[in-house]
Formats: sequence, structure tokens, C-alpha cells
Amino acid sequence: MVMIGVALEAPATGPAEIACTDRFIEFNGLIYKQVPYDQIRSIELLRNYDLKRKGIQEGVEFEHYYNGNADFQTIGRCSAYLYLTHKDYIAIVTADSGTILFNEPTPEITTQMYDYIKNRIDAA
Repeated sequence: MVMIGVALEAPATGPAEIACTDRFIEFNGLIYKQVPYDQIRSIELLRNYDLKRKGIQEGVEFEHYYNGNADFQTIGRCSAYLYLTHKDYIAIVTADSGTILFNEPTPEITTQMYDYIKNRIDAA
């Protein structure tokens, strides 16, 4: 099993743990989800993307991290697991969970996670 992700604090009080296994992506944060690769309908790497929030957010925001339900102008309502320290994100649309937007602590690690997930989807 290959694990990619970072856990800096407990999921309820800080960044979610995001792990990629050989069968699914696991999001362990304010919102817990397991997303099998065969349920992902699309994936996109958003580089230097300017997120514009819409309305009141339902998640929890810390100095450098956001975790929870969110609503963005161009993406719409989604589950978000976001480091606020850079503007590279992965957006996936699933068959049953809707849109999930997430990233890792650096753009480089975010790109590595995107590549890994994209390869798993292509292999499924």
C-alpha cells in the first residue's frame, strides 16, 4: 500500500490526513470520506488558481488551513481540504460525493499526489 499525505495535527483541529492507497483516497478531517478511484468521474490540477468564496462557509478555517464544506464562485459547493499557503489544488468530481477540492502543504507534493491519483484512475 502506498501512502501519500501529511498529518500535522488532529484532523478535527488542523489539516486533514489525506492518504492514497491502491484502491481509494481517504480524507480524514472534519469531513471523512473514502473515494474509490473507480468512482472518480474527473480530476483536474488547478495551478495558481484564485479561489473566490461565495457566502458563508460551513467549515473551520485556521491560519494556514481550511477544512469542511465550502462554496466557491467557479467550483460551487464542495468538500474542501485546503492549505491556504499556496494556490495549487486538485479538484475531483465523484459519482456520489460531488466535488472534492484539496491540496498538500506544497505545490510540488500536490502535483505528485495529482499524478499518483491520475495514474490510478487511468489503471482502474
